Amino acid sequence: LISAQIDLNAQKMNGYASALEMYSQKANEALSGIPEELRDKVVNGAVNLTTFEGEGNEAVVEAINEYNDWADKIAECNQQLAELKETIAQLALSKFSNIKEDFSNQFDIRDNTKSLIDKQIKLLEEKDSIDYGGFYKAQIFQTEQQLELLNKEKQALTEQMDSALSSGNIQKGSDEWLEMANAITEVDSQILDCQIDIESMNNTIKELEVEKFEHLAKYFDDSIEVLNNTNSMIEKEISLLEESGKIVDEALYNRQIANEAKNLDFLKWKLETLTTQMANSLSSGAIEKGSEEW
Repeated sequence: LISAQIDLNAQKMNGYASALEMYSQKANEALSGIPEELRDKVVNGAVNLTTFEGEGNEAVVEAINEYNDWADKIAECNQQLAELKETIAQLALSKFSNIKEDFSNQFDIRDNTKSLIDKQIKLLEEKDSIDYGGFYKAQIFQTEQQLELLNKEKQALTEQMDSALSSGNIQKGSDEWLEMANAITEVDSQILDCQIDIESMNNTIKELEVEKFEHLAKYFDDSIEVLNNTNSMIEKEISLLEESGKIVDEALYNRQIANEAKNLDFLKWKLETLTTQMANSLSSGAIEKGSEEW
């Protein structure tokens, strides 16, 4: 619809341009009938017709009046052309703005989804959970979709501005051109924001993976510490009995052996669990082999 309006106004401009050419030709013809020494004054509107009243000046007065009539038509044509030019520039800006609005609406849909994910992350944080790396991956996906939209938007807006410039619908340096250029710069800034957010969230995922790994390691370390403390108590009990010359009950040694076996099982379980956790982090892409986190 806007393109049709631009075309219609462009046709009107062509009509006024043709009329302007004809009016200018007629004005020049009328001007040729005026004495050369008066022409500049007539063109600048500095001639008083009462000065030429009387016999013998009728032709000059008629030529001046004819020129002024054509000059009025020329001024009216120029006014119409200026108004049509501004109308076309505003229509071109509206077409540009409609493209931007369409992309902004799609961007906002992704933003709404990201807002919901943020709330889910916040809920897990309030529960002291660290198992929300998947939500950050979802955030990255949405942000990548926004980044793709922004790159398409920049291309579409740039093409629209270039088209408006090449067709003469807007002029470089005009208010409309500045508004378009600023809008494209804003998209560039949004692209950088998305890239920064993706990088930041990837770093957060790495930190969560390390934290999860350390959390598992601490669980095993705490459990092993309990077993070690129990073993120390058994050893002290055996030492006290041996120092007092009493016979140590076989059951006490069996407890010590069983405790050591349990300790060994925990160490094997710890190794298996942490190895699996690291492998999962690598396979999911959360961390890379050789990285600081690895």
